[in-house]
Amino acid sequence: MNEPRDISYDKTRLRLIIVEDDEALRTVIAKVLSHLGHDVRTACDGAALDAALANYPADVVLLDLNLPGEDGVDIAQRLRRTNNCGIIMITARGMAKDRVSGFYSGADLYFVKPVDPMELHAAILNLGRRLAQSLPTTTIPWHFNPSSSTLRTPPQHQHQADLQRMYRDETALCRFERNSSQQCDIFGVGTP
Repeated sequence: MNEPRDISYDKTRLRLIIVEDDEALRTVIAKVLSHLGHDVRTACDGAALDAALANYPADVVLLDLNLPGEDGVDIAQRLRRTNNCGIIMITARGMAKDRVSGFYSGADLYFVKPVDPMELHAAILNLGRRLAQSLPTTTIPWHFNPSSSTLRTPPQHQHQADLQRMYRDETALCRFERNSSQQCDIFGVGTP
């Protein structure tokens, strides 16, 4: 029989946000997953998660259910409507009705505490691979119409939030002139 592959050496680096109100547990999970190669941020509740997501897109959110204020089920439903990240619930609620509610709210995976760190790591990597495969394989380019001076963006995709954050505070990246031969330097690297 084949030995299981040692995934601790997998070079996949996913952006994770751990939402857990127990500070000690949140810290331990973050340290373990960071040590295993992930880029980890933490939040103690839904409001802190929203603040983290505004500045830091996540590939996967690890979500406790028993949170102060907005509970994990409500957060998962909101994330599923507004974000394309993976959702893993990690909670003390182990009854079948809780697990079913978690899946209906949008969880991709559901773990009951305590969770083995290597099992969690393997699940995160698997979910990350699945999410990466679901991204579009072709890129639809931006389109500038010089006659109307309009810029059409590609359809929304997972990384559109990155683009929106990159341009949010900029008042004038460049001036588009009706003359399409004029070049525009929107990244500040100079034009040829």
